[in-house]
Amino acid sequence: MKDVLKEKFVYKDKGGEEQVWWDKKLSLGRNMMVGHLDEEAAVWLKDKVIQIGKTHGGKVNWIVDLSRLVSSDRSARHVLKEMNQLPSTGKIAFVGGSAFARAVTNFITTAAGKTDIHHFKSEDEAINWINE
Repeated sequence: MKDVLKEKFVYKDKGGEEQVWWDKKLSLGRNMMVGHLDEEAAVWLKDKVIQIGKTHGGKVNWIVDLSRLVSSDRSARHVLKEMNQLPSTGKIAFVGGSAFARAVTNFITTAAGKTDIHHFKSEDEAINWINE
């Protein structure tokens, strides 16, 4: 297996694109969602989050860029809820996004039962919160 700490994983389909990578400088995971998120893409994303968690060797904090997310399927949101409940998932900072994206993050936060998930307007705010 290649070292996932040095790779950027990209998943593309007709509706959108997901990117997942390890930010060595900040020692956290990053995810960018673009376009429409369907169940297949969400399952792929969950797999990569698990893989990065295993490679990192513990809880991984995440910054998730929602600025280009347009929509998602109900089944994809269910997979995201499961992903956010993984033992290897630490703090999750959602950044940017439309009113739709903020509504999705609120749903995921409530459904996952986690208190360490927040939505921020800027990446700087997100980084500061993760580093608290």
